[in-house]
Order: sequence, then C-alpha cells, then structure tokens
Amino acid sequence: METAYGSWKEDLLQVVQSATCEHQVFNTLASLARTMEFDLCAYGLCMPLPLTRPKTAVFNNYPADWQKVYQAKGYLCVDPTVQRARCTLSTVIWSNEIFAAAPDFWEEARSFGLVAGLAQPCLGLNGTGGLLTLARSAEAGSPAEWRGEGNTKTRHV
Repeated sequence: METAYGSWKEDLLQVVQSATCEHQVFNTLASLARTMEFDLCAYGLCMPLPLTRPKTAVFNNYPADWQKVYQAKGYLCVDPTVQRARCTLSTVIWSNEIFAAAPDFWEEARSFGLVAGLAQPCLGLNGTGGLLTLARSAEAGSPAEWRGEGNTKTRHV
C-alpha cells in the first residue's frame, strides 16, 4: 500500500477496518508510522462506560521509562495533545506553542526523545474517543509537509 503524509488518515481507516484484533491494529499502525519516518506511536481509546470509571486502553511503543514517568506524574491530565483531542478532531502538530501551558511536561518528553510529532483525535460511535500519536526524536518537517501540502514524501507500507 502506498502512503503519502497527506493520505495517512485513509490508510489508517483501511487498517482499522481490516484488523481482527487490537494488537494487529497497533502493529500495523507502528509499521505505517515508520513509513512516515516516525519511530514511535501510541493509540489510546476511551470508552465512555461505565460513567463513573470509563475504560481506557493504550497501546504504544514509547520508551518504557517515559511510560513510567508519564503514569507516575499523571501526565495524562496535563498532556496538551490529550486536552486538545477532547475539543477537536483536527490533527495537532506538535510545537512549542501547543506545549506552552505545560513546559515541564514538554521538556521532560523531549528528554526521552519525543521531539517532533502529531496527534490525530477520532470519535467513534457511542462517544468512544481515540487518539493516535506519532512521534520521533528528529526535528520536525514543516507543518505543511505533514498535512500533505507541497513537497510530500511517498513510502511503502
């Protein structure tokens, strides 16, 4: 399957529709992420029931030490990409402006190699919400490139 940065959402939809289990979805997501030159990815899914304790499932290949820090410091509650995912379905491209309200979080994430990335929220049936995050340790390409405008890169999955 060919993919350009601008068509990754369509590729993602195909992956999810053809998968038989969540691990297959994540492994395919990780492969798709690598074709886009992202070495790390995460997918979180929040089911709205039960209302008092909604269930959350998270799959990722982030560094184990970062996962421990993220959990221990309760970064889920301050992570600006997660906060934005609750308000928009637009792709969030990481920038200093996005993380301005959480500078300690941003500095610590960068210390673990999370330097550039994007987050794509999604909303499913019955209020189920998801967030796909792609990250890498190299500096970002231009936001226009990541949106598929102008000079895009084509890779094979």
